[in-house]
Amino acid sequence: MGLVQSIYARCSRPHTNDMSAPTLSTPTLPTKDNFVANHLEAIEHCDICREPFDQEHIATRIRGPNQCQHIFGSTCLQQWMDSDSPHANSCPKCREVLFKAVPRPTFMPGVRPGAEALYLEHITRLDHAWLFVNSLREITSRYARTLPVIYDSDLEDIVSDALVEIAKKYLEDTGHSLLVGMDTLLTLREVAREMMMSPLEDRYTIPSGDRVINAEWFSRVAGVLGWNLQ
Repeated sequence: MGLVQSIYARCSRPHTNDMSAPTLSTPTLPTKDNFVANHLEAIEHCDICREPFDQEHIATRIRGPNQCQHIFGSTCLQQWMDSDSPHANSCPKCREVLFKAVPRPTFMPGVRPGAEALYLEHITRLDHAWLFVNSLREITSRYARTLPVIYDSDLEDIVSDALVEIAKKYLEDTGHSLLVGMDTLLTLREVAREMMMSPLEDRYTIPSGDRVINAEWFSRVAGVLGWNLQ
């Protein structure tokens, strides 16, 4: 017997010791009738909105990098991926991660630490306060004369325009920018609305050097903003 035949004969002998490799069991397959009855799933509705698919809400299968192949309505799936959910980059059903998460900023109230900016409520000088109130009054009167219909957005523009007028002067005098918070903006929007409902000329004024301060509205705005003027 040659060398090759001898090696083949030894390798062909059945193993009889206890160290032989374990035999893998083959899973039991269902019958055809059982498979048709229990292993096929008709996808008729979206698992996100629970509405049936149609020509606009098209059934869309995910082809995940691993095993995910879940089906959802195309519009629902797009809205899910565009949402602010921390899981928006994963399958809505099995949570398999499908793509790299889109970085989103974290929003914080207030001013960035170290930023040279103050809020409108922090005004302490009378001339700055007068400038804002007078600008607010003049701009409000101009809108009232020119626009027959006033929207909330118009009132917010009035407040913003008045802030621009004082912000330039405030920056020159103090070196600080001037901001207005959302709550303050909404409050001043209502003050501007009240101004529009009043006569265009104020009955009560306070002389201040070469200026005339609208007393009624000056007190109203100062009270709203809580000014502690010097």
